[in-house]
Amino acid sequence: MPKDNLKLPPQDLEAEQSVLGSLLIDKEAVYSIADLLDPEDFYKTANAEIYKAILRLWNKQEPVDILSVTSELKRENKIKETGGAGYLAELVESVPTASHVTHYAKIVKEKKILRDLISASQRITEEALTAPGDMEMLLDNVEQRIFSISKQSLSKNFVHIKHELKGAYERIEKIHQGENQLRGVPSGFSELDKM
Repeated sequence: MPKDNLKLPPQDLEAEQSVLGSLLIDKEAVYSIADLLDPEDFYKTANAEIYKAILRLWNKQEPVDILSVTSELKRENKIKETGGAGYLAELVESVPTASHVTHYAKIVKEKKILRDLISASQRITEEALTAPGDMEMLLDNVEQRIFSISKQSLSKNFVHIKHELKGAYERIEKIHQGENQLRGVPSGFSELDKM
């Protein structure tokens, strides 16, 4: 096969490194992307392993920094395959600020979705060429594959409960005091709202 036809799957290693570097320099950055990125979204296996280590530490409510991540990777016997402490230091030095971590994470996610689309289209092509004859089943399989990929692109937008509790308590207090008798969504028809 000629070299011109060989193409790398969509990926952006600089964005992956920027995400990890941001997480290593700012302990709060993980809150911005934990619901957006999964370890499988990373193209480079070493980056995925580092992200897994960061998430493990974060889930245990332990500090996330270069020392704790190095220690976690050593504990999991993954330090050599991830490039060692030197690679982690490079990640920290590669990003000046963590303020753009969400932007970098979206790039990583988009590249993963593109890889998934390519993979799905290859499987769809193979199935279409060797179609068993049940066209409805083939179309259902194609639709399910595409739907599962499109579901990945929807953001979950989780928020920390402490940010929502104050507003919830205020709404409950107003209802209790009778300031706002309506407990649901107003319809615009006062008689219907009373019911």
